[in-house]
Amino acid sequence: MVDVAGVAARREAVARGLLREQPRALDCMGGHRSTAGVAAALLALVCAGCPADETEHAVWEKTFERLDGALLSVWGTAADDVITVGSDPGDGPLVLQYDGSGWSKLATGASGDLWWVTIHGDHAWMCGDGGTILRLDRTTGMFESFPPVTTERLYGIYAFADDDVWAVGGTPEDQTAVVLRFDGTAWSQVMLGAEITDALVFFKVFGNAPDDVWIVGLGGAAIHFDGNTYERIDVPLGRPLFTVHGNGDEILAVGGVESGHIVAADGKQLVNDTPSGVVPQFNGVWVEPDGHAVAAGIGGAVWQREDGQWAELDAPPKLLADLHSTYVDPDGGVWAVGGFILTEPLHDGVMVHYGPSIGQGAL
Repeated sequence: MVDVAGVAARREAVARGLLREQPRALDCMGGHRSTAGVAAALLALVCAGCPADETEHAVWEKTFERLDGALLSVWGTAADDVITVGSDPGDGPLVLQYDGSGWSKLATGASGDLWWVTIHGDHAWMCGDGGTILRLDRTTGMFESFPPVTTERLYGIYAFADDDVWAVGGTPEDQTAVVLRFDGTAWSQVMLGAEITDALVFFKVFGNAPDDVWIVGLGGAAIHFDGNTYERIDVPLGRPLFTVHGNGDEILAVGGVESGHIVAADGKQLVNDTPSGVVPQFNGVWVEPDGHAVAAGIGGAVWQREDGQWAELDAPPKLLADLHSTYVDPDGGVWAVGGFILTEPLHDGVMVHYGPSIGQGAL
């Protein structure tokens, strides 16, 4: 899904290392405040009810590196409830789960790369190669696979409810696009007309509500669904968009080729939200309830939007690998995953984390 051209140029563009502002620190009530300075910024627990002498340090660290397969998506519900999925190094796709005390590697019984994961209630949904869709029952740890409705690679999945789940994908080389929906019993393909899908490939799907759904990808346009009608929406500058996310009120999508591109939804239109200057290609984005957002991309770049302004974060671990997905937990901790994802087989999976140290991951 990530453009494979110009690898050397990417490395040169992101070797600058840059700036400027730390991720926001958190108080023990979950509020956020801007911080600046070194990567090991102090998180002062100063809210009412916090012990006066109790402090925690927030640090950037590599949780995983050089895994056999790449990590392609990370999602969670809390700082102690995180799941990441990735490519198949030969013994099944990587699925790693964190419970606050350690990591577990889950056996899916499937094969092929998993490109995305999302969580709704007691279920984690995953999608990937060859139309693969998996549902993990998080109460039992059991996986369920569904008969493929398509052989296309599915890059994105999102669940509004147990009986309302979307998955999207396609083949960039053939400019094919597919949209699938689950009604609680079976998956079926949404048959969109050529006037909607012409020259498009879909990468991600997200919605603030079942009647406000956005699908993004290649081809210079996105798709919006208002509960009744699918509408093709032009992307400013026609640039690729790799991931879309929102917080119930707003929608952001990120992408680009070599240089980054960020757009925001304004009603049923998309407007350019890319900051000026040199901006790396972004592959993943997460929008928090208060409007703070984090985007991750090539060369290990991690940026944040604070008070409407985008800036690169200071001092995340330097990476040769690219980051493909990011998640911000309710305490403000930043999680980002990736690897060498430009050519297959995808490999050398990495996870970086900012927040109170969780240590290096062990499986």
